[in-house]
Amino acid sequence: MIPRHSRHDFGLSRLEVLVVVAALCLLIALILPSLRSHGHNPASCVSNLKQTSLAALLWVQDRDQPFPWQVPLTRTGTLELISSPQVFRHFSVMSNELYSPKILICPLDKKRRAGADFMAFSNRNISYFVNLAAQFDTNGVPAPMFGDRNLTGGSLSNGFLRTLSSTNGLGWSKELHQHFGNIALADGSVSRVETQALHALVRTSAVPLRLAIPAE
Repeated sequence: MIPRHSRHDFGLSRLEVLVVVAALCLLIALILPSLRSHGHNPASCVSNLKQTSLAALLWVQDRDQPFPWQVPLTRTGTLELISSPQVFRHFSVMSNELYSPKILICPLDKKRRAGADFMAFSNRNISYFVNLAAQFDTNGVPAPMFGDRNLTGGSLSNGFLRTLSSTNGLGWSKELHQHFGNIALADGSVSRVETQALHALVRTSAVPLRLAIPAE
C-alpha cells in the first residue's frame, strides 16, 4: 500500500492541471495572430475560392447557360455590365448559390471587409477578380475563373480591367500572400500559383485573360 503522503508524487493535482491548461491557452492565443499576420493561414482563402467557383458552376448547371458575365441581363446574367467598374454585380447575381458574401474575402486582405449580406454589397467586400474571358477548357487546360486581386502587370484600363496577353511585368504583389496568389479554375479546382505558373497560364490561354478586379 502506497503511503498517503507519497501519492501526490505520481501525478498532478487538479490545480496544477488547470495552471498548465491556462498557460497553453495563453500561448496559443499569442502565437495564432502572429502566424496569420505572416501569411501562414492560406487554407481559408483556398476554401473561399473553392466555394465561389463551385457556386459559379452550380449557377451554370442550373440554368444551362455560360458564366453569368457572359449572359445578358434579360436572362439573369451580367453581360452588359462587363464594362462597369461595379465588379460586385457579377457576384451578387449568384447570391443564391454563394449563400453569403463572407466567402468573397481573403482572411489576409486588410483593405477589404466581409459583407454582412448582399443587400449592402460592394467592391469593398471582395478580394477576388473575375476572368470575363473564362472558358471551361482552353487547349486542354481549364481557364482561370477567379483569383486573388493582388496581380501586377498586364494592361490596366478604366482602373479595374486588367488584360493579360503577355508575361511582361506579370506577377503578384507582396499584398495578401507574399508574392503568390490563389486561382480557381473553370473545373472548380483551386491552386496556389507562383509567378512562373502564372506565366504558363497566360501562355497556354487561347485568348487574353480579361480580369475584372474590384477597385475600392
